[in-house]
Amino acid sequence: MYASSLSLTPSRWRRGARLGLLGFALLLSIQLPLAGHWLLLFLCTLFAFAWCWWQSWHRPEPSVTLLLGEAGEVRWLPACRPAGVLTAHSLLSPWAILLCWQSAPDKASPQGRTHRCWVLADQCSDADFRAIARVIRQCRWLQASVN
Repeated sequence: MYASSLSLTPSRWRRGARLGLLGFALLLSIQLPLAGHWLLLFLCTLFAFAWCWWQSWHRPEPSVTLLLGEAGEVRWLPACRPAGVLTAHSLLSPWAILLCWQSAPDKASPQGRTHRCWVLADQCSDADFRAIARVIRQCRWLQASVN
């Protein structure tokens, strides 16, 4: 049974960071004295990055639901990421949480695969953000008491 059902919306901070990186690349293109093949390579890379940013801005990311269990079970709805169990490698900060979980074993990886996902503070409410942090701390405490 899952203890928390959290709705995660697309992050505005992530889009702003992409815009900042694009601005930094444009500033570099003005400042760097590139010529020949290096200029062509840089402009192609800059165009590809700008195209990806433009597409991500106009293509809305879907909202997802994160289901967290008391013992650290993780499940995503829709199933865009594999389900699994939280590990102690998850990181907490006031602005973002790095979720690390291990999926079930399969033929390709007998121990299961490790997955990571950033959850930024603007993707959910403050109560949901604290709920994720609480489950991670509880999972760390349970894993430390077992070892």
